[in-house]
Amino acid sequence: MEQSPRLRYFAACNSEDGFHSFYRDIFLQDLDRVYIIKGGPGTGKSSWMRRVADAAEQKGYQVEEIYCSSDPTSLDGVIARSAENSFAVLDGTAPHVTEMELPGVRDEIWYVGDFWSSDCLREQKAEIQRDMKARSALYRQFYRYLKAAGQCERVMEAVLSDELDHERLQKAISRILCKYPEGNGFSAQTMLIASIGMSGLCHFDTMESHADAVFDVCDYGAMSHCLYEEILRQAESRRLRVWVSYDPLIPSHINGICFPDLRVSFVSLQGRAVREGITVHRLYMKRYVKAGLDEKTCRMLENAQKCRARLMESALDIMCQIREIHFALESRYVASMDFDAMNRAVDTKIQEIFR
Repeated sequence: MEQSPRLRYFAACNSEDGFHSFYRDIFLQDLDRVYIIKGGPGTGKSSWMRRVADAAEQKGYQVEEIYCSSDPTSLDGVIARSAENSFAVLDGTAPHVTEMELPGVRDEIWYVGDFWSSDCLREQKAEIQRDMKARSALYRQFYRYLKAAGQCERVMEAVLSDELDHERLQKAISRILCKYPEGNGFSAQTMLIASIGMSGLCHFDTMESHADAVFDVCDYGAMSHCLYEEILRQAESRRLRVWVSYDPLIPSHINGICFPDLRVSFVSLQGRAVREGITVHRLYMKRYVKAGLDEKTCRMLENAQKCRARLMESALDIMCQIREIHFALESRYVASMDFDAMNRAVDTKIQEIFR
């Protein structure tokens, strides 16, 4: 299998309904082996996965890096594929608790707790409990703001639902896709490219970086998911392979589609630059909304957009507080770890994977 640059995406999101996981779709389907790491914050799980990813890439595997939706500097997992086999290493601790479904057959647990000092952690019991309690309380506030922000999007969607010209939208997508050859079989791989977390609103360029032509979807009234749904429907009828991303706030809504075999992506760039050589076309959702919205409707849309923006700003302010507590917790666990022993164990695990 020819190697291409690593894919970067998320397998979960912080949403209007709380933490939403796509782990089952991404990690537990069509993989030969699954290694589940269990351990606390700051115990080296992400570093462990990066070492496995580097070793896999050196051996010719195609590597996918799946990042933490709350902390996009950390990994939630890696997937490595070759022509002969595939495997995943993933973080199976809360909030994305993952247990073995085929113990020993496909799945194996790697336990980081073998390398920490329980005595050291017990000495900090009161502080760890305090920080975990404070973090949980802040997450509850954070999710309340996200739920309210999601309701603002629902308002916009309700206002415009009867104003969308579905027939015109369908014809526009058909005109675009008919320029490309049909595929050999439809498949859809879940690949989230955006998150709401400690780094604010984070967006990976995975879809546009794997395309030579990008259709920049300019949203209007939170209706762009209707365009993506039509693209996906026509992709299935044309038997095309796709990567599908979902909106972190409303994970039932699609917010990006890539046709990797065609080197074509549909995604909202929102002013982001693309690499040299990519052709950018713009699709304006407003063109598919029936003309003549009255003043009252326009005002409702404007108010909902402003309200959503303020709620998201407040949610991200709370996430800044969560970030401080998160890294304080990590530092407590780091101080308890024997990383030399852990690194020796990682060396052994890597040898076992590729023997």
